[in-house]
Formats: sequence, C-alpha cells, structure tokens
Amino acid sequence: MTFNIHAAMLQRYCAPEFALLFEVGNATGFATNRHADAIAMSLWPSRGLALHGFEFKASRSDWVRELKDPAKAETIATFCDYWFLVVSDREIVKANELPMTWGLLAPKGDKLVVVKEAIKNGAVKSVDRGFLASMFRRIH
Repeated sequence: MTFNIHAAMLQRYCAPEFALLFEVGNATGFATNRHADAIAMSLWPSRGLALHGFEFKASRSDWVRELKDPAKAETIATFCDYWFLVVSDREIVKANELPMTWGLLAPKGDKLVVVKEAIKNGAVKSVDRGFLASMFRRIH
C-alpha cells in the first residue's frame, strides 16, 4: 500500500491548531512561478503563530531533481518560519543530503513523524500581497 502524504498531513496539521493549504503558489495569475506542496499556519499564539512550508517527495529521482535546483524551494521558503521535506519513504533521502535548515517528516505506520526538526528561519521575509492572495485563493 502506498503511503498517503495528503491524508497524513491532514491528520498531523489539523484544525483548530493549524490551517493547512495544499498547492500554494508564490503569487496568483501570471506572476506565479513556484508552488509549495503545502503551507500550514499555526493558529495558537501560545505555539508561536508560525508559518510552516512543505515540499513533498514520493521518489528518490524527484528528490535528486530538487537538490539540483535549490532556488525552487527558496522562492516560498523565505516566507516560512520552518521548511520541511515530507517523504513517502524514509529511504528517499540519503544521509547529509537535507539542507541544513530543513526539517524532515517521514512515515511511521500511517502517520508522519519528525525525523529531523527544521531550524527556524531567522530571516523570514514579510508575506507579500501576491503570496497572501495565493493562500486566500486556496482557502476560497
């Protein structure tokens, strides 16, 4: 049976603690040139109101392509407090391949568990109107 990343994300980042959006672009319309597979906003001030970004990978070859173009993820990761790689199989990522600040979520049974915590982005860019519009479009 194939691991269902979407279902596991919905279970891990559920309301009322989080708002979870899939396929969020860096903008809307013709200005869009990158997408995050998911964005989760922590909704409880006691936990930091952090924005978490996620890149999903279901195969080793897809991950290797991602490594060759680091700017792809950075387009949206710069808006996020934390950035995670989410894999359908722990073996997709080899030792020492993960960028230093990225976290890693992998399956354990039918759940996602933290393999590596993400390091908080100390240089988060303010969310611009294009990215905000993209998030609202996903909500709508």
